[in-house]
Amino acid sequence: MNDTGDTGLSNEAALKEAANKHILMHASPYGALGSDSAKRILVEGKGCMVTDIDGNEFIDALAGLWLVNVGHGRAEIGAAMARQAGKLAYASSTQATTIPAIQLATRLSEITPGDLTTAFFCSGGSEAVESAIKIARQYHYFNGAPKRTKIIGRRGSYHGGTFGAMSVSGTRPQSEPFHGPFMPGVLHASPPYCYRCDFRQTYPSCDLLCADQIGQMIEYENPQTVAAVIAEPVSASNGIVVPPDDYWPRLRGICDQHGVLLITDEVINGFGRTGKMFACDHWGLVGDIMTMAKGLSSGYAPVGGVMCRPHVMAAFEGDNKLSHLLTYGGHAVACAITHRSAMCAGSACWPESSWSATGKRARKFPATPSNT
Repeated sequence: MNDTGDTGLSNEAALKEAANKHILMHASPYGALGSDSAKRILVEGKGCMVTDIDGNEFIDALAGLWLVNVGHGRAEIGAAMARQAGKLAYASSTQATTIPAIQLATRLSEITPGDLTTAFFCSGGSEAVESAIKIARQYHYFNGAPKRTKIIGRRGSYHGGTFGAMSVSGTRPQSEPFHGPFMPGVLHASPPYCYRCDFRQTYPSCDLLCADQIGQMIEYENPQTVAAVIAEPVSASNGIVVPPDDYWPRLRGICDQHGVLLITDEVINGFGRTGKMFACDHWGLVGDIMTMAKGLSSGYAPVGGVMCRPHVMAAFEGDNKLSHLLTYGGHAVACAITHRSAMCAGSACWPESSWSATGKRARKFPATPSNT
């Protein structure tokens, strides 16, 4: 029998009944635990294995929801959580910071691409994207370009479930019936999906029309109205779409040419999932703003972050304060265990091990398949 605390739920049947009645699972109908055999009550995890309330063991092949990168049941991470919770769990995000937040931000400045040096912490990937959008718009406002508000995303990309993140996501067919109209000033371009090319072209003779299309959109909309382009280095929701090697240098140049910020969304890609610490590292890509979550804490705490380059932060100096706050941003316990998780990741050298193990298999397939 599982320990159920002081809820009065003394057996598995009672827990299942209570869960079915009192919990609305994410992206599920009400009562899904009782009607869908794929929904489960999990009670334990170790490494890549999880156990449900009935004692069944499963391989957690998706790592939770693309995030338990260092594995379940890491006792050292749990111990770090207990230590910090017993010392100081929370400090007001607008009036103070904490030692764990400072340590984590410093660590991230060391391992993120290029000169991404300053962190804004939040509670997850959707909040990270919302925060990145607000930072980008305010950056332009403080630099004397208040009309630069438009955001360009890509069709098929997913950036989160909150309103702004959902608006910049390229998943309109799924969300529009319930949540439209979306945030104004959002445009979507074609993804670098060579296998199903929107232009019915074949790489490399296409000359990266998908990247150039974004440049054309910026020019058509008027560059002085466009704040940022947001994109995942590798698009997970689109079918694990790896772009051609020259796609990112082309798009980086287009953004620079027009003074548009590039937001690289590493929420899913980051912290070793692609064989390097960040997917951007495969192309030497440095976004002006980078979002992260998921593998940042490996699921041991709800935490996300936005990393910014110095020229972005320069816009917020003096009296130009950030018009944005989140209650749990920089939560001391979350930062303490996230720092511990990052240390676990670094010591295990698992990004390199993953790349070594999968690279041989990947070479059996063409890096950029044709659209035939």
